[in-house]
Amino acid sequence: MSEDDQPAAPWVRRHLVGVIIGLLTIIALIVGVIGLVQLSNTIRNSYAIKYGAVISAEEYAAMVRAVVTTTGSDEVFGISIDHTEAAASDTAVPDVTTSVVTAPTTSHPFGAAWEWREGVLVLISPLTGDDTPPGDGAFSLGDIDPERLNAVDRRIRDSMPYGVTEATLTVQKHGDGPVIRVYARNRGTDDKVDARATSEGRIIEGSTCIATSHSRGGDVTFSCHAVK
Repeated sequence: MSEDDQPAAPWVRRHLVGVIIGLLTIIALIVGVIGLVQLSNTIRNSYAIKYGAVISAEEYAAMVRAVVTTTGSDEVFGISIDHTEAAASDTAVPDVTTSVVTAPTTSHPFGAAWEWREGVLVLISPLTGDDTPPGDGAFSLGDIDPERLNAVDRRIRDSMPYGVTEATLTVQKHGDGPVIRVYARNRGTDDKVDARATSEGRIIEGSTCIATSHSRGGDVTFSCHAVK
């Protein structure tokens, strides 16, 4: 038998086996890393609350009617809509608190704080001369478009990659007109966003800050970018 007819040397066969095992190991590692990333994203997203509109057009209209019926005017110093994690840990549907601070009326000469609860305007407390109402003055609640509120809220919240665990939308007069502000955070990731927009929906300023490191016992560091 000539040398060309000799079978491959054992070390060649072992080498091929080693290459195949190495390739399989690399593939397994890649699949494992992808799985870990997906699991990490799933865990991060599991903290987030779920809601669509910050307030429906129908509910907003009902709230305006209730304010006018109760106070005789739709002039307010501000409104605030808070979405927070529900007390029950097995639901992503948030608890919602809607607050209104009405402008001075005959009944409440300095204004009053109210909550909108299940279709009813509930008086929390009248303001006194020692209270400083929010914002730079009163504005007409009926002039605010609820669809614009929803669009601004959704646009700002969408800048959070893993959702939010709490969000607050406020409307107050600053300067010449009402300003919409949305602040939201995710307690699981420490990400946060704070942005303001005109009542027409134009973003004035604001940043989304994504947590990049959590040093033990130290401060969280962030990478921030402007909300557009």
